[in-house]
Amino acid sequence: MERFETVKLYHGSKSGVCGTIKPYPKAKIYTLSVDLTGLSILDMEVGLDWALLIAFHRGKMESVKGSSIYKRIDNISKVYDGDR
Repeated sequence: MERFETVKLYHGSKSGVCGTIKPYPKAKIYTLSVDLTGLSILDMEVGLDWALLIAFHRGKMESVKGSSIYKRIDNISKVYDGDR
């Protein structure tokens, strides 16, 4: 019997949600459940590598493309994001 493992994902922000969101006509709140079966999971501490990985995936490291730090983060990303 195949075992399925799911996780709920949430998105954080620096300032959090302040006040009501009702004045925004297109505001949405999402709850995502993701099936982790067969996926490689990267579990990392919040720190420099975590911040660099986020910056990498947001396209904020292009100015250092080719550098050793860019290559290191790219290699970490490839192991856990094979569809990139």
